[in-house]
Amino acid sequence: MPDTKTMRFETAIARDRDALAAAEDCARQIAGRLDDGHPPDVLFVFVSPLYGQDGLGAVEVLRRDLKPRHILGCTGGGIIGAGVEVEDGPALAVSAARL
Repeated sequence: MPDTKTMRFETAIARDRDALAAAEDCARQIAGRLDDGHPPDVLFVFVSPLYGQDGLGAVEVLRRDLKPRHILGCTGGGIIGAGVEVEDGPALAVSAARL
């Protein structure tokens, strides 16, 4: 049985040109690493402004797929996640925390 008192943090990044596909990719990455069935307490989501209004849909995909208690997010000219920085195209990064 997993220790539910241990904090866990996982990160993911996707560079798909489609915001919803990028969100699904990040959700798969996070879910695969947090594989004990417990949802994250919070997601920190960083979305490229190149996604435009589709960035809001990406957040809803993450909410649906990962079922976090809270989501905080912003747009940024440079998106950093999972040890990668993207400045030259669309990207979506997610940091998930179980506190």
